[in-house]
Amino acid sequence: MNIALGSFLNNLTKQGSIDLHVHSTASDGSFSPEEVFILAKENQLNCLALTDHDTNEGVLELMDNHISLDQYMQDQQMNLWKLSKQIESHNLLNSPLIIPGIEMNVEFEEQNVHLLAYFSGYQIKNLNNFLKLQRKNRFVRNKKMINKLHELNIPIPSNTLDPTFSEPVPGRVKTAKWLVKNDYVNSIQEAFDFYLGDNKAAYVPRKKVKIEEALQVIDEANGFPVIAHPHQYGWCQSQELLNQKIQHLLKITQLGIEVFHSDASLEQQNLLWQYAEENNLFFTAGSDFHGANKEGHDMYTASDSPFNHYGKK
Repeated sequence: MNIALGSFLNNLTKQGSIDLHVHSTASDGSFSPEEVFILAKENQLNCLALTDHDTNEGVLELMDNHISLDQYMQDQQMNLWKLSKQIESHNLLNSPLIIPGIEMNVEFEEQNVHLLAYFSGYQIKNLNNFLKLQRKNRFVRNKKMINKLHELNIPIPSNTLDPTFSEPVPGRVKTAKWLVKNDYVNSIQEAFDFYLGDNKAAYVPRKKVKIEEALQVIDEANGFPVIAHPHQYGWCQSQELLNQKIQHLLKITQLGIEVFHSDASLEQQNLLWQYAEENNLFFTAGSDFHGANKEGHDMYTASDSPFNHYGKK
């Protein structure tokens, strides 16, 4: 794994003024990649990681138009350590640096877990074959979900979830928005509560990808993996359980954990933060911003850091 990148992300998180978990219309967000960047600039962030589900198309679009880590380091003739020091001294361009990222759904100990993968530049393209297969599996899942809705006498058009240039990986959120628009539910959350959430009437499970396979792909592409929002899997019920899960993961490879997240409580954040510090584990912060598609997950701002628990207090 790219340990230098993991250390860099850890240092960024300690400094603040970053958001390392953001989504765009390339997956299930409501802001286009460029709109995400504009908001990050308005929020005066130093670095932004666009981490769409199962696709790198949105972040590649940003990298073609804005400066990524690799490009900046090449232009300034510096490495990640020097860049971290430059950011710490507030001596950076007045525009966020792009950190290429992606979010994957993987299986770990018979549990669905989200894995964030980060890169410093165009190495993220090396995931293309893996991502193509993931999108194919998503397409099959979408068709099954629509068929289930038809069986419930909900006439959603069969082509609603066909991939498009602007939405290469549509899924449950787009389905939920159709249900809201056509008065079957009152909100996106209600659509998940009644139809689309786990084990609900129109739910279709994902085709499982073992975490070992995903980690190998990330390693081969010189990336660094981070477990997204571990509190959502029940791992923060006790320090013993958290330690058990993380230690099992560390037997596979070195990785980090997302300590700060919009829906993690202060208690959960403190547990994760303390665990990461005590075990020399790299940690990150991400709002999980989806725009209008997910309430209560505002993009972080320049004032957010561990000192205010990234907006929690």
